[in-house]
Amino acid sequence: MKEIYLTINKWIYLVAKIINLKTGLVRGEERKQPVFCELCGVDTNEVKGSVSGVIGRLPVSLCGICINGILKILMEYQQSGKT
Repeated sequence: MKEIYLTINKWIYLVAKIINLKTGLVRGEERKQPVFCELCGVDTNEVKGSVSGVIGRLPVSLCGICINGILKILMEYQQSGKT
């Protein structure tokens, strides 16, 4: 695998190329499709603690910040004795 180093504004980036040995085709790095948080709109692939799943048939994605907020609200509600 051939590695190319780029220097941009004092930062060094490693750009990898994937080469199919049988066909000789060269392709770049594959990136995930962005999945956005249902509440705040942040890309969940870039935030730690993000959760994606389904509720019934409804796909849901939430970032780590929104998950922490929801859990805090639920814990406060449970401690208040209103359950």
